[in-house]
Amino acid sequence: MSYYEDRIKALEARIKEMSMLNRMKAIPVEAKLMDRIGELKAENARLKAEVERLTAFTTRTIIPNEELQAKVERLTKAGDAMEMTLQDDFNGCPLEPLTVCQAIHYWRIAKNAAKEGKGQP
Repeated sequence: MSYYEDRIKALEARIKEMSMLNRMKAIPVEAKLMDRIGELKAENARLKAEVERLTAFTTRTIIPNEELQAKVERLTKAGDAMEMTLQDDFNGCPLEPLTVCQAIHYWRIAKNAAKEGKGQP
């Protein structure tokens, strides 16, 4: 056997050895990648569940809040109409005018407090 033939066989053996080492190194890396993919899939599922939960929560809270807002607006209009009626009916009437004036006064205070976001006075 010549020098070159020996050298070629040695290099082929080294290539085979390195190829086997690379396959052995790839196994743990591949296992780590598979573990990471599993973790990411679990995180993705958790985030999807959170989105569904928040969507359901938003649907449950926003719609009732819109209904409540409509009720507040209707009650405010009714209170305004009551104020006008009391003013029209009892202006100048000798029967308990102070009580009527106080009712109107308190209604206006409550209404202004609600506009400012203070709630009940």
